[in-house]
Amino acid sequence: MGELQWALLIVCVVLVVALYVLSRRAKSEDGDDSTEDALLRGADEQGDQLDLLAPRKPPQGYDEYGVGRPRKRGGEPSMDAPKAREPASPPSVATLLKPSTQTAPAAAAVPARPVALIVAPTEEIDILGPQLHQALAMQGLRFGEGELYHRLIGGRSVFSVASLLKPGKLVPTEAETFSTKGLLVLMNLPGPVSPTVAFDDMLGTTRALAVALKADIFDASRQRVDDAVASSLRQDLQAWAKTHQLG
Repeated sequence: MGELQWALLIVCVVLVVALYVLSRRAKSEDGDDSTEDALLRGADEQGDQLDLLAPRKPPQGYDEYGVGRPRKRGGEPSMDAPKAREPASPPSVATLLKPSTQTAPAAAAVPARPVALIVAPTEEIDILGPQLHQALAMQGLRFGEGELYHRLIGGRSVFSVASLLKPGKLVPTEAETFSTKGLLVLMNLPGPVSPTVAFDDMLGTTRALAVALKADIFDASRQRVDDAVASSLRQDLQAWAKTHQLG
């Protein structure tokens, strides 16, 4: 190779090197190298594919995507987030038997006296929903608290009617698909009216329901309630009311 050819080859090599250095310097100034390095850090371990959505270690004070506040993990509640309220559940039958907080101050010290009657069919048949709700409505009972029916006086419940089957609810909109083995009529004394007046209303309503539903009436001990048993229950309530000075 002649001297002229060697000279031309050296010049070409120098030009190629110079152009490469200049191009790399221009990329470095534009920040392309940092972008390329960041994308390469998102590649999988085999290097087969770039995952642009792969989580990266965020700068301090930012979330995993580099924006906003750091996100807490592991169920830790945020100081700024309001606490979620748990949905309120309707009171149970046992709750309805507890002393009412609306009782007048003079009767606040009187111990609660629960009274219960059971309405059950005379034959081994279920009480169907449409027939049941019609009978309850005919006695002027109102659907309300606890999804039960109530005798209301001045907005307060004198006694309540529930299904014998748990959870005891009697929902009118479910009447077409509902049936029950019987009813539980509950009264918790003292209430908005005198014990004997409340019992008379409760007993009269229960008897009317039993006739409409072709059922019998039983007390809490499963004893059939005839006139003699009803009279005995009333006398017990009269004695209890007198002891606690209730009208």
